[in-house]
Amino acid sequence: MFRLYLNYALPIYDHFSLSSKFKFWMHLFSLAITNILDLLGILAMGLLVVQGIGSNQISSMAIPGSNLLTATLHLDNQESLLLFIVGLFVLKSVLGLVASRNLFRFLSSKSTEISGLLFKSMMNREQEGTDEDSSQETAVLLTAGAQAAVFDALGYGAIAFSEIILIFLVSIFLVVLMPLTGTLVIIYFFLIVICLNYFVSRVSRRLEVANKAANIEAIQVIQSSISLRPEISIMNKKVFFQKKYERIFHRQSISISSLQVLGIMPKYLLESFLVLGALFIGVVSSKIGNGADIVVQMIVVLTAASRIMPSFLRLQSSLTQISRSFALSPKVNEMLKSLRAQKAETRISTALLADSKNAIEVKNLSFSYSDSSHAVISHLSFSIQKNCIFSIVGHSGVGKTTLLRILLGALEPSEGEIIYGQPSKLGKPTFALVPQNPQFLNATIKENIALGVELDAVDEEMVLSCLKSANILEEVLLLPKGINSTLGESFRKFSGGQRQRLNIARALYIKPEVLVFDEPTSALDEEARLSFIHLIVSLSKSVTVIVVSHDDEVIKCSDEVLVLK
Repeated sequence: MFRLYLNYALPIYDHFSLSSKFKFWMHLFSLAITNILDLLGILAMGLLVVQGIGSNQISSMAIPGSNLLTATLHLDNQESLLLFIVGLFVLKSVLGLVASRNLFRFLSSKSTEISGLLFKSMMNREQEGTDEDSSQETAVLLTAGAQAAVFDALGYGAIAFSEIILIFLVSIFLVVLMPLTGTLVIIYFFLIVICLNYFVSRVSRRLEVANKAANIEAIQVIQSSISLRPEISIMNKKVFFQKKYERIFHRQSISISSLQVLGIMPKYLLESFLVLGALFIGVVSSKIGNGADIVVQMIVVLTAASRIMPSFLRLQSSLTQISRSFALSPKVNEMLKSLRAQKAETRISTALLADSKNAIEVKNLSFSYSDSSHAVISHLSFSIQKNCIFSIVGHSGVGKTTLLRILLGALEPSEGEIIYGQPSKLGKPTFALVPQNPQFLNATIKENIALGVELDAVDEEMVLSCLKSANILEEVLLLPKGINSTLGESFRKFSGGQRQRLNIARALYIKPEVLVFDEPTSALDEEARLSFIHLIVSLSKSVTVIVVSHDDEVIKCSDEVLVLK
């Protein structure tokens, strides 16, 4: 388990800044320091019991450090000693609570940071076409994965560290007080914890993996059932999907209930082992030691055990949480590693020409995917004039969409040069993409058009202008709330062509200089298709239009056509 912890937890820690690492260690040591108070409490409780026995054969010297404690704090009677013990444990509880709260508040901010990095990695991988995870698995990684990596691996790792310090200090105290008995106690509990942790960690990892898989399957069934609800109802398959969901949910519930049982099982086992161990050690010690000293020693052992028992439970619980985090940590680390690799990549050569008549000029462009030696695009050169319609055509699989993604900057070509013509301003031209199957947020039309803009910063006049340019303004204004209508409620009222024009309006909001369409007419009826073609012809008067299409009418109205073979 220690090897797995180094492999999965430390990479998360490495993403912390230097100041964050310092704060993490400060929180960790503040937790550990509170455990010193526990050691003082054990010593004081032993003294209290010894004073209560009152035997002349029992000396306070039987407990190391007792004279220094009583002399320094003037604990020369049971009343003062009792008040000291109560105050000590109250102080320890308060300081431990504050330290734990501060640690987990700090980790909550780090969890947000890691989740943000994972989101960035997801978006970059999606652009590059290397995202092999399902959307459901990605969602689990960004939420539960980030929490598991930070809270479970690092947070509970810190708690485990502080509890180990306490157990170590108490072990030293017991060995100094009674070398033989103390050594037996340490070995006994050490073996119990090792065996218990080995069993619990293995089972919990297996259950957590099963729980994660069932969770992803359940989300998939829910999403599929929602998206296919009309077909499922018409084909009378609702019972099938309900039963399928129930089977998956039952499997997940079994995993969760088993994990809950694993969480409480160590408590009962350790309590039983404590009683058995005390009896065994008492019998062994009575055979070889002084009767009065044995009484003191057993009282101290039981006192120490009563204090470190919660530490053993917290340690076991922490180790279980850490073990459960291993189900998600490998994927989290993989995504963070890919993000670092993306930062280290070198970019393809690009240039700007202020006086060029071309919007884009491509020279000797080649591209192949990292997992294939086959070149999708090989030594391709062409130019696209400003304010024209440029069509890219070719059979399926020849690289049309790949070329589009390279022009948009979503993919880096293997070699070649892309030159952008900029007559009006410095910088790369603004691109906007109108995909084949437009997707919209479950939000207002206004928010969908001004995608990525805070609601209070949306330019409503610009939204109306874009809707008008996309020939969809009249239909939107007929809705009860106009641009403030929620697409989730109104979406079914729009036809395929109207949805495509909403998508164009969204693209126009960023004032693009190059407007890119990927198979824009493939899902439209004849009337909507012809209306759409007239629209892109109109748009080409003010922006450069790049179209991937098999539509003969689109090709006929194009100023230039690139045929990929």
